Amino acid sequence: MRKFKDARESDGEIDSKGAFVCGAASGVIAKLLDFPLDTIKTRMQLQGAHKNVATCATHIWSSEGILGFYAGIPAPLVACALCTAVGFSGFNTGVKVYDEVCGNVPNGEFIPERVAAGGFTAGIAKAVVTTPFELVKCRVQAQPLRWRGVAHCAKDSM
Repeated sequence: MRKFKDARESDGEIDSKGAFVCGAASGVIAKLLDFPLDTIKTRMQLQGAHKNVATCATHIWSSEGILGFYAGIPAPLVACALCTAVGFSGFNTGVKVYDEVCGNVPNGEFIPERVAAGGFTAGIAKAVVTTPFELVKCRVQAQPLRWRGVAHCAKDSM
């Protein structure tokens, strides 16, 4: 049985690569669980032909199968994985910077300022990553006929 390298540093904290991988994995799992409901919501908003969630889900299942619930998932899946990975890494970095500036914290001790430093760093990092994705998404949603797709809109927005 092959053993994986432990992602923890000598002090028991997860290293930056480990935080990035954990964040990406959690983003992928969250998007895979969330996307079918998002697809149902979007279809109900755009088509208006379904009375409720159950009838919409039944229609998608019978006409498209399971893959119908995941139509269009590649871009959001990558974006969510990247944003969550950056958030985890940003939090990890913020906590490490706090520890360097204020001294190491005894293992397991909760210090609100330490968590705030991690959250602040994660928030900034996620905003930097998500803003371009959101800009392109909103432009395509608002004026879908103006662009030939997401890539064209992204290129035009630079």
